Amino acid sequence: MRHNFDIEIDLHGCHVDEAIRRIESVLYRPKSQSILVIHGHGTGTLRKAVREFVASNSYVREFVLGEDMNFPGGDGVVIIYT
Repeated sequence: MRHNFDIEIDLHGCHVDEAIRRIESVLYRPKSQSILVIHGHGTGTLRKAVREFVASNSYVREFVLGEDMNFPGGDGVVIIYT
């Protein structure tokens, strides 16, 4: 199964503040319609922060959790639609 996204962001190794800044840097760009965010599994701190940010951001039209669509990476990814 092949998936194409306008942008892919890998947040492995990022602290929460840096991860949010990286998402913001692409989220507010025109023409970004689908963004694959790879936050990984880890302790769950980054996953929780990223998902809370995405859920509360007005630029996000819709988002899908990787585990909800059996996406490779499962609960280590989120797909954002702007």
